[in-house]
Amino acid sequence: MNPDDLSSPTLRKSLRKSYGQARSGFENAKSRATPTLLHDWRKKTKYLHNAIDILGQRRASKCRALGRRAHRLGDQLGEEHDLVVLLQTLRDDSAAVPASVRRDLTLAISRRRYKLQKKALRLGAKTYAWRPKKAIP
Repeated sequence: MNPDDLSSPTLRKSLRKSYGQARSGFENAKSRATPTLLHDWRKKTKYLHNAIDILGQRRASKCRALGRRAHRLGDQLGEEHDLVVLLQTLRDDSAAVPASVRRDLTLAISRRRYKLQKKALRLGAKTYAWRPKKAIP
């Protein structure tokens, strides 16, 4: 089987499944953007990107574009997750940081997380607009 050939029913089915799981993660995060749901969505999106990347879909421009979007989305959601971890560390080590600095950092982190979530949800709407059979022809 040529990895560039999307005519393989098994390959298409696997990519559709991965896309469907990431799309489901998007729907969950869209309805309730908790750190856990956003992280789960990120993992599923990264799995999709990795599958497309590993298969090297050179001929299938639709899959290539989907892979690029999934990569950007994974990066945005990854940064958002890193900020969640930083915020938790800041809270856990509260004695090490003066209250005024902690308050300013918390506010800055919250603002950045909000922007990243907004961008990710917008890109997610574009990335997961189609049902799996339409997205992976």
